[in-house]
Amino acid sequence: MSREEWFDAYWRNELNPAQQEELEQRIANNPEWKSAWEEYRLMAEAVMAEGWKAQLKAIGEDQKKERLLQPRTVYPSPIQIALLAAGVALFIGLWWAYSNPDAGNAPIAEEKTDTTAPASPPAETPEAPAVENVKSSAKTVAKATGPTFLVFEELEGLIAPTLRGYADIEVLHPAPEDSLTAGDSCRFQWKSTLSETLTLSLMDNRGRPVANYVAEDQAYTLQLPSTPGLYYWQLETGEELVYIHKFTIH
Repeated sequence: MSREEWFDAYWRNELNPAQQEELEQRIANNPEWKSAWEEYRLMAEAVMAEGWKAQLKAIGEDQKKERLLQPRTVYPSPIQIALLAAGVALFIGLWWAYSNPDAGNAPIAEEKTDTTAPASPPAETPEAPAVENVKSSAKTVAKATGPTFLVFEELEGLIAPTLRGYADIEVLHPAPEDSLTAGDSCRFQWKSTLSETLTLSLMDNRGRPVANYVAEDQAYTLQLPSTPGLYYWQLETGEELVYIHKFTIH
């Protein structure tokens, strides 16, 4: 394979472990290959980012059209509400004054002096000193760090209940932002009202494809990557992205 073919296959995760190790050794030990790989990587990431931005823009335009087609609800302004409340209060006051003409002439009750000795206040119970809870029942999970755990902003923008699938798909497993174990088998399962056959895709935290599977049923079991990091998974029809979320592998 030519150098560009090596890079293409590596970017699409099509190399077997031996080929991947061979290419990484070439990049690490050969300055020319290292420089060429950096140029290729930057260009590929820029192209991928533009693609995700275009998809986000298309989703935004669809939402804008939906909002324009929805009937608008007109609410009264604060000034209108205040004027209405004042009018109601005035009407009630006039009605009460008309119904009780002698209310203004009512005798004023004499103020009686209470000669009873005031009751002594109850004795205050001293508060018990606060005891610091040394053993917490909640588990403290250390937040993973490193380049493979950085979020991919273009994909983060798609994780929102704006896609069609968020109304048509109920994801059963994995739960959003689950933490899974590297190399384990994981069953991706969902309930869908869509008639189209869905494709399950797995991507790393730079948006690079890791695996693609056609899910004939509403579930698919696959072996998770052995590299810890942040991963994204999505469901799509032949022409439309309907669901996307992320999980962490440790």
